[in-house]
Amino acid sequence: MIYGEKIMLRYARLDERKHVYEMGISTEILRNSNDENLSTLQDFEDDYTDGYFDGRNAADYAGLMICPVGKPEKPVGFISYGGDEYLKPGTMELDIWMDGEQSCGKGFGVEAIVLLMEQLNREYNVAMFFMCPHKVNTRAIRAYEKAGLAVVGEQDRIGVVKSLYTDEGFNDLARDGEALGEKYVFMVKRLGDNV
Repeated sequence: MIYGEKIMLRYARLDERKHVYEMGISTEILRNSNDENLSTLQDFEDDYTDGYFDGRNAADYAGLMICPVGKPEKPVGFISYGGDEYLKPGTMELDIWMDGEQSCGKGFGVEAIVLLMEQLNREYNVAMFFMCPHKVNTRAIRAYEKAGLAVVGEQDRIGVVKSLYTDEGFNDLARDGEALGEKYVFMVKRLGDNV
């Protein structure tokens, strides 16, 4: 477990996958995600494989439940990280959603992002983090900024994305336009920067 002031993070369990999906659907996060094909539980399970819910691949990817301190069985959100074969070493993408409006605006998500970045930096030497919220999700963008991520300007986006991905990965992104698309904001944080 990773402890903060307000929350603690613990690895998600396989029996919680449906609940995590329902959190994401109820808050529209999954419908507005970069992967807009997560509208069914089966789609979610195909994308968020068992490894996100058992911690066995924690050096590469995992999902963690965001719980109030002292209440490990009362999750208020979910945060995940992943570095696929197309990302350069030391780089991870983060994704997060809360369990409804009642869990938003309390600093839980901001603290979860900061705690997870610090843990991944300490344990796996990850220094570069990024998130790609939908442009209309201004609340999330503000929260990510509070966690230290900076919005990459449109004019700099291609260069920044290219610096995080292998050539093959960047070419795939450019073909499908996901991270380079106009619907999303690209946000980055390098630990040690004063963003």
